[in-house]
Amino acid sequence: MSLRKRVKIPLIMGAVLTVIVLFAYFSVQPRTWDDIKRSKVLNVATEYSALGYVVAGDSVSGFEYELLKRFADSLNFALNIVVEPDLEKNIEGLNRGDYDIIMKLLPTTLELKSAVQFSQPLIKNHLVLVQLAPTEGTPVRHVADLEGHTLTMPEHSPDELVLRNIKDETGINFDINHLPDIDVEHVLAMVARGDIEMTAADVFTARAVKRFYPQLDIDTKLGFAQPCAWAFPKKSDRRLQQTFDAWLSDYKHTDDFGRLYRKYYR
Repeated sequence: MSLRKRVKIPLIMGAVLTVIVLFAYFSVQPRTWDDIKRSKVLNVATEYSALGYVVAGDSVSGFEYELLKRFADSLNFALNIVVEPDLEKNIEGLNRGDYDIIMKLLPTTLELKSAVQFSQPLIKNHLVLVQLAPTEGTPVRHVADLEGHTLTMPEHSPDELVLRNIKDETGINFDINHLPDIDVEHVLAMVARGDIEMTAADVFTARAVKRFYPQLDIDTKLGFAQPCAWAFPKKSDRRLQQTFDAWLSDYKHTDDFGRLYRKYYR
């Protein structure tokens, strides 16, 4: 890929985020804290993931879901959860007032900060390369060895921001393909079946999926650990976010938080 194309990709993403912010400014506004309190319902966008939000029959689980459920219960609020894997659609809906929270562990990058307000960080995370463990030869073990390879990602994945930063900083020429309307765990399953060459995912999700697909290799780290947080509307009155941050600050010091964290991340 030429230098011109490598530069063009981040410019396009930046332009997309700018359009989202301008759209939010001139369109329907997010709900105020008073609106939310009157409704006693939190409208939430998320995606299916082994660690975040899992529905199995009548059972719902996941670290993020259980955390949000505890917060909602503390306020005597109900949850209205909408599954939408596309981050761009999440942000549009958030700033249009369809959602009050994006319940996804998003990297707190400058590009995303231009479009949303972040909660305080929930965890720190980093990306890993997900590939098939080779039956012979060696897997890709260094970022420099990505030259000429293709990573397939869910369309509008926040993890792609990290990959593009790696490309910009190193000049390594690898391609990024996109799949619409699919979550990261399904992409990892495609790698395990040999349908695609490789992808990138956060290390916790990769570890969870590897339990079902032991043929996956997830030992190559990409980038540095980053704080990850939930997103709130850019132009909200911020009282929901402030209420959540205050609750989370206190909850993190409880034994219940320790048990919840260990349940999913240890």
